[in-house]
Amino acid sequence: MKSKYLIGLLIITNLIAVGVIVMTVRNKQGSSPSSHELSPAQLPPSQAESQPLVPLKAEPEDIRPIVKEVLPNIDPLYEKVMVQYLAKVGQKPPYWGKNSTSYTYARNGNYAEAIKACQTVQEYDQYDIENLYTLAWTYTVMERYLDAESMCDKCLKIDPKFTRAEVLKGWIYFRRGEQEKAMEICQKAAQDNPQAPGPLYFIGRIYSLKGDYPKAIEAYQKAIELKPDVAEIYLHLGLVYQLADQGLQARVALRKAIDTNAQYAEAYFLSGILLDKAGLHSEAATEYKKAVTHQPVFPEAYLFLGIQSLRVGSYQAALMQFTQSQAMKPDYAEAYVGLGLTYLLMNQIDDARVQQKLLAEVDAAMAEKLDQIIKKVQ
Repeated sequence: MKSKYLIGLLIITNLIAVGVIVMTVRNKQGSSPSSHELSPAQLPPSQAESQPLVPLKAEPEDIRPIVKEVLPNIDPLYEKVMVQYLAKVGQKPPYWGKNSTSYTYARNGNYAEAIKACQTVQEYDQYDIENLYTLAWTYTVMERYLDAESMCDKCLKIDPKFTRAEVLKGWIYFRRGEQEKAMEICQKAAQDNPQAPGPLYFIGRIYSLKGDYPKAIEAYQKAIELKPDVAEIYLHLGLVYQLADQGLQARVALRKAIDTNAQYAEAYFLSGILLDKAGLHSEAATEYKKAVTHQPVFPEAYLFLGIQSLRVGSYQAALMQFTQSQAMKPDYAEAYVGLGLTYLLMNQIDDARVQQKLLAEVDAAMAEKLDQIIKKVQ
């Protein structure tokens, strides 16, 4: 990964630049007192939207270029989010379960109920392979790997070529840090059932997490050839293309994910990041809005919407979006920074100071940098 992935670059580059920018704004404005209007966190959305912008003494044509430079280089933030999504690829095992009460419990995170339901089935049918697989998957998500592996072995004793159990067992080894063993198991699964996309999909996940993007892309493409109607595979393919700096291919893959599942919020979000990186900020904002439409609780999407609003000088909109991001993810340091910087640009120093103090409880280093900027403009 390139050094731009280092998150410190985001904070250092952005906040130092913003300090200069905000001081410029203050110099243009003089020493006007800060406004005491309520923030969007204190208002219903409809009322907050109706609040007028804080008047600025500088001419709009002078302010606009300054606002556009508030976040002059947010590539490290884009990369941070993409790396976070890559990590998500490694969090949950492949599911591919059959519909059942126990499986529904497991997918919804009700693991105790899922185990109880599975054990009830076991009492009268200990050879129900789908029930055993659901139990294995549940144990895996709970990180009870020994129990999960035992259930996988029971599945494979009933059917030695039960592909899903083979792949899940490979996932268990992967989560234990035994990547080579995991790859070996999944490659055997692919040989046992050449028409199954699951093993290839998981092989792609292993390669992507190892940073071997060419092999990950190859595996995903083979999986798509076998099953071209799975949006999740296109999403992961698009993510890997992005991380491999193949923007055009990434855009095609993410659009295919959206064509396959028009409500795929994460695909819209990653598509927005791709457009942002290409400088197409208005188009990116459209994608972020679609993401939050299909997934209302999406703090990262609201954060980037806030950034887009800052770009065009829509401070009230930025406040609302950063506030929503913060409310959805209280430890999201970037949301506090976004709010603090927006208040500074609106000449609401007291409100910026409130955000700085709240940020200190989340990220002391970032709070110190924001504090330095506030002191310079006071």
